[in-house]
Amino acid sequence: MLLFSAGFFNELRENRTCYIGGRKSTGKTLLGLEIAEKFLKEGYKFVSNMSCVWNEDYFDENFGLDNDVFGIVDEGGIYTRTYKTVSGFTEFSRKTRSIILFVGRKAPHDDLCDFAVHPLLDMWKHLMIPINIWGWEVYQKRKNYRGIILQTGWQAYYGLYSSIDPGDYPLNLLAFFEKRAQSLFDKYGRMYNISDVAQGVNYKGQSNTIESNRDMATMAQKIRDNLSIHKRKSTGRFRR
Repeated sequence: MLLFSAGFFNELRENRTCYIGGRKSTGKTLLGLEIAEKFLKEGYKFVSNMSCVWNEDYFDENFGLDNDVFGIVDEGGIYTRTYKTVSGFTEFSRKTRSIILFVGRKAPHDDLCDFAVHPLLDMWKHLMIPINIWGWEVYQKRKNYRGIILQTGWQAYYGLYSSIDPGDYPLNLLAFFEKRAQSLFDKYGRMYNISDVAQGVNYKGQSNTIESNRDMATMAQKIRDNLSIHKRKSTGRFRR
């Protein structure tokens, strides 16, 4: 049960992607399932690479764009570390009616971390009070703010997924979301397809500079942060 989550769900509906990070056994996946349940009650279909009782068969050919989809990519951070691997589905998540949580110790590409959740205090572990406190933060250029989530009763979600079964290969689930984006273009007869986005090639076949510009901007930001300790403390992300 989420006792307090002011602003979080509004941000999730707006951003459509969110990263839940933290150390092992901090309850990341259980929090992800509790977040997902709210959307399932609204009619969303649930997909994940975990062995979960809520899973829909995302290989089903009838799984089209008329379905709202909520996905959890468990421990998929190591497969989504570059812009090429995430741009194909994150850029069109709203139009494909998709919301995706990336849950794991390894953070995915920075584009997937501008809305993130991390554990702040396990009150059960330290004070024997059955409440977990999570912090969420939005970090998007000039927009930077945060909030908290108070969680209790997480034991109710035990058994919904297997902690032993390694689950499906995360890239299979990512391919499902890429396919939804491809279906969107096909639906409207557009020639711009997912491979153009992934490979960074324009219609003339010339390599564009989107990724290199992004890398340079990231490097410049890191330099600015290192030059200003005060700025880094006030606008930095959660420690990982």
